[in-house]
Amino acid sequence: DIEYFAVVAEHGSIGRAAEALGLSQPALSKSLRRLEASMDAKVVKRTAKGIELTPVGSALLAQVRRLRLTLSDITREAAELSQGRAGHLRIGTSGGLALDLVPTACGTLLKEAPKVTMKITVSGRDASLTGLRTGELDLAITTIHAPRHEDLGEDYLFDAEFVVYVAANHRLAKRKQLTL
Repeated sequence: DIEYFAVVAEHGSIGRAAEALGLSQPALSKSLRRLEASMDAKVVKRTAKGIELTPVGSALLAQVRRLRLTLSDITREAAELSQGRAGHLRIGTSGGLALDLVPTACGTLLKEAPKVTMKITVSGRDASLTGLRTGELDLAITTIHAPRHEDLGEDYLFDAEFVVYVAANHRLAKRKQLTL
């Protein structure tokens, strides 16, 4: 009824508003009567040229315009949240390679979704997995060791090659291959 009222106010005529809404004039008039009954006040007065808003109707129309903007904001925010372009992301990570990977990934995400906020927790692998299980974290970027965790989803990101650097005159520099 409120939306129909707004269309009547915008068109200045029940006939033109009914046509724009695809309703009959009697149906639209009935909607206005319901609205006025629920507000216990007249919102429009009929004139020879169509309708005029009463002071109550003018105040209601101002609120309807705000409601429309709010509804538009809510709809846009819901779409952004459902598409991952807004919201709060809680990331757990361990030291090492993840500390290089996470800032790069977060930077990329923020370029595509600037409304996303993040909290990054640096802790051990076990603490990150516990955070996932308790719901304190949304995702963890860490190393995976056997056994696999049946209660968690895993995505393999990349093969890591570890290199040992030593001074040229160090005793390990003369070896062709090292093992842990």
